[in-house]
Amino acid sequence: MRKQKRSPVEQAEHALKQVEHAAARGDRAEADRWLKIASQMAEVVRRVADAKAAMPEENAEEIRAELRARIARYCGAAEDLQAWEKGRDIREAVAAFAREHNLPEPPPVGPPPFTEHEMELTARGDYYPFSRQAPLIPEGARRFLGLPIED
Repeated sequence: MRKQKRSPVEQAEHALKQVEHAAARGDRAEADRWLKIASQMAEVVRRVADAKAAMPEENAEEIRAELRARIARYCGAAEDLQAWEKGRDIREAVAAFAREHNLPEPPPVGPPPFTEHEMELTARGDYYPFSRQAPLIPEGARRFLGLPIED
């Protein structure tokens, strides 16, 4: 049977008990070693508490919703860009065939739906492209505005 892993708080308490035992035995080096461990564990406990306080659970769900919406927007924009690239590649192949056989070329495809810079901004959440694949209004904003949530 495996021993369960102790939490940082339990490890700090255990280290303090070891400090007391070593001090009672008169082993100063051992007491100093355990005191250092207890201090490190107390620092870990403080950092964990600070991290939890900095990100309350209520905000975590909002952040997750925003990240999901951002990913959906990026994936939708990427699909639109891939569809445009596929159309461009097909047009280039047809145009090459037409030139080879003295036929009229197809009309130009047009500009891409998004630039590389816009894709980077979309990934960061600083740009909201209109995409058939992604909702224009993020889920969190829909909830806040009282709009229906799309599945």
